[in-house]
Amino acid sequence: MRDLPGPRKQSAAEREARELLQVLARQMPLVLGANAVVAPVCFGVMQIISPDLDLRLWLLCMVGLIGLRGALLLRFCASPLETGAQLEIGRTIFTLGSGASGCLFGWLGFIASDPARPLPSIFALMVLVGMTAGSIASLSAATWTYRAFAIPTMLPIIFRHGEMGGATGLTIAGFGLVFLAVNLGYAKIQQRALLDSIRLRFEKEELIQELEAARRKSDAANDAKTRFLLSAGHDLRQPLYAITLLIEAIGRHLPASAERQAAAMRACAHTIDDLLNRMLEVARLDTGKGDARLEDSPLQGVFDRLMVEFGPEAEAREVVLTCVPSSLVIKADLHLLTCILRNFLSNALRYSSGGRVLMGARRVGGAVRIEVLDQGPGIAPDHMEAIFEPFYQLGNAERAPENGHGLGLAIAKGMANMMGAPIAVRSRQGQGSAFTITVGAGLIQQAAEAPALFTTPEAAIGRPLVLLVEDVAIVREITCELLTAWGCRVISAADGAQALAAAAQSPEPLDCIVTDLRLPGDLDGLAVVRALRQAAAGPLPAILTTADPAVGRAEAEGVTVLTKPVAPSRLRETLASALARQPQTRQS
Repeated sequence: MRDLPGPRKQSAAEREARELLQVLARQMPLVLGANAVVAPVCFGVMQIISPDLDLRLWLLCMVGLIGLRGALLLRFCASPLETGAQLEIGRTIFTLGSGASGCLFGWLGFIASDPARPLPSIFALMVLVGMTAGSIASLSAATWTYRAFAIPTMLPIIFRHGEMGGATGLTIAGFGLVFLAVNLGYAKIQQRALLDSIRLRFEKEELIQELEAARRKSDAANDAKTRFLLSAGHDLRQPLYAITLLIEAIGRHLPASAERQAAAMRACAHTIDDLLNRMLEVARLDTGKGDARLEDSPLQGVFDRLMVEFGPEAEAREVVLTCVPSSLVIKADLHLLTCILRNFLSNALRYSSGGRVLMGARRVGGAVRIEVLDQGPGIAPDHMEAIFEPFYQLGNAERAPENGHGLGLAIAKGMANMMGAPIAVRSRQGQGSAFTITVGAGLIQQAAEAPALFTTPEAAIGRPLVLLVEDVAIVREITCELLTAWGCRVISAADGAQALAAAAQSPEPLDCIVTDLRLPGDLDGLAVVRALRQAAAGPLPAILTTADPAVGRAEAEGVTVLTKPVAPSRLRETLASALARQPQTRQS
């Protein structure tokens, strides 16, 4: 029996009454089926044990009543039961139907009870007792419906035996009254138990709805917070980038006595940048909406970028940073993997001053395990799991910002989960640690390349022709000054259209492009790179500076991505590395 529709909002009492009627309606086909079986059986048995007892009219009435109740049941199931009046009509239909059925069974008991014919009396009594007791489960959802059936079913045969008198008749009548009273009481208890279960279910449903509404509200607030952080991140990075460049520009003109203050300003800007990066990465992971783009790529390219990026820091910390060349091809999201390994390397360099850090990979079955090993102080066993929790740090109780913020490994774990790539750590106190991530193996094997070498901040750049595309005027001006001071010849543009026009008017081909991702107009930085590469006669290095979080598509196209704010030393290092890989670059 299907649940009955109820589009109108009902009160608690109406909902309970409606649910009880639905239970009764679901049980009613079984009741009618039982009547349809019992009636002809009773007729047949009575014809055998008492042929002179004419029950044809009784059987005809019983069959007609079963058909009528079935038709009313179908109509009832099609009604919406939206109002109290409709509920009352439904109760009345079930009560009258059960009462009519009880009267017919009571009629059977009355005419079959005869002292001269004990066998029909006993049979009728057995049938009526069984029907009265058996109908408790099916009719007690509505107390009056059960009473309407049980009382007219039992009272005639009780009255008949009481009228017969004698010890036997009075005993049967007395026990019949007790039996009827017990069943009526038990039916009431059954209804209360059923009503309690219905109320509990309603409370559970309401609680679930309240929890779901609270969850949706919390998710909406969290999404709004995350959208605000991610949106504000770009706006915060731009002035921070300008500050970083200004510090570098001012530092070139300061006397030696002010170098300490300039270094302090650089350190403060770096701390703000690092904390902003971590906060935004955590915010992106909290959304749970990040998608990993798994592609087959040579692993050595990731190693090369990381060696270029962390080479100067390794020198500053007097750490021997080594990368084992790899010919493996991996199936991973290069942007996420680079961020994860960047966190691994950052931790390794921070805790391995004066030691060694090794990065490499090996094939493990159908996967590739990438490892970063250091010679730091190691991690105690009881801290192994906790280090992946946000803001958990070892050896930094004073929360010194230069020692990180305790977010790197938590972010790495979240990104690894997005890729479905497990990360692990093994460590021994006093002997260092090894952080690993296991990614899928690609289909194509690459030839091994030489270890990635990084250039120092003083590496020669020559006099390359660089196209700078930056819409923020102060950032564009300072970056032009820096590039010029490094020996570059610079063509600057404020948007994509100006950049394409300037490149087309240049008498010499470009050696490199340095562009922001977000630009005014229809073309972003990546579109500018694509257009200029298509027009170039040969390979054209490109560096994309951006405050946007999702730049994996640029890295997949061989564009070097630097997240704003970019330290001038890192920009110079990246530029020198990009130019060094181009044999056609002019150094004149």
